[in-house]
Amino acid sequence: MGIGSGLGAQIGFAEESTYGTPVTVTRFLEFNNESIKTELSQVTSMGLGRGRFQRSGRQKTVIKGASGSIEFDLMTKGFGMVLKHCLGGYANTSIAGSERKALITPDANGLAGLSLTTQIGRPSVDGTVRPFTFEGCKVTSWELKNAVDDKVVLIVNLDAETVGTGTSLATATYASGAEIFAFSECAATLNGASIALREFSIKGENGLDTDRRRLGNTKGQPLAAAFATISGSLDFEFEDLARYGQMVAGTEVANLILTFTTPTVISGGGPALFKITIPLLVFSGESPNASGPEIIREPMTFIAIDDGTNPVITLEQRTTDTAA
Repeated sequence: MGIGSGLGAQIGFAEESTYGTPVTVTRFLEFNNESIKTELSQVTSMGLGRGRFQRSGRQKTVIKGASGSIEFDLMTKGFGMVLKHCLGGYANTSIAGSERKALITPDANGLAGLSLTTQIGRPSVDGTVRPFTFEGCKVTSWELKNAVDDKVVLIVNLDAETVGTGTSLATATYASGAEIFAFSECAATLNGASIALREFSIKGENGLDTDRRRLGNTKGQPLAAAFATISGSLDFEFEDLARYGQMVAGTEVANLILTFTTPTVISGGGPALFKITIPLLVFSGESPNASGPEIIREPMTFIAIDDGTNPVITLEQRTTDTAA
């Protein structure tokens, strides 16, 4: 008998070859919480002539999909698959020894052909872990964030074609030696100069049409049907008028780079790290306000824009993972 609470939960992923054709999950990640809910279509009849209340046998219920979010603490190992499905492009090359460089970038096809099977093990109070297997999972949006005294957090929002409970629970195994990325390991620069941040958030919206449902209760793969966006927020102290001036002038600002470098050195290579690069952005923040005796803050929101040469955003991992 296992633990009859969320302490006994697990989550696993695998890449599908065909959208909505489930496969056995093999990649297991520690997670903080999940909110993926089954979505139902309930068809009812309320014909006149048989009284004031709905009668038995006059309703049918079908599963029309599922959606929700999963929150993780980003780690040095195992996250290539999920990050790949956030943006679409993934390349992994050898650097030195066991060190690998993985680059995750937006793909040209709007994530077409990419889908996951996601299995969540949810323990009932008797200690039995009940498997919920979500097939045809697409990442519709995501967020990376970090703040002082915290670790890097990744939140992914998923849309699933359907869900079942008949697939056996997969046995979870986890990468050994995985580490979190802490706020103290961050170096932040903007246009080549160091910046002092208290926190940041970067969000991606993939612009997918998730409502391609058809008669027969089938669903087409969600496809890009709206402009994708990379946006975010940076929390500064009010230092001078430079950022305010850039905001009101609509100045395009180059090279936001956030690098998290761990003390752990990969065998034969360098340290494990995670790096976010946005080559060009435009601020759309707020004016700094004196709302009390505290140090005035300057929260700046931004939109990443295409410079015509580089990916709008690049996520880089230095890891021992050899593939997504």
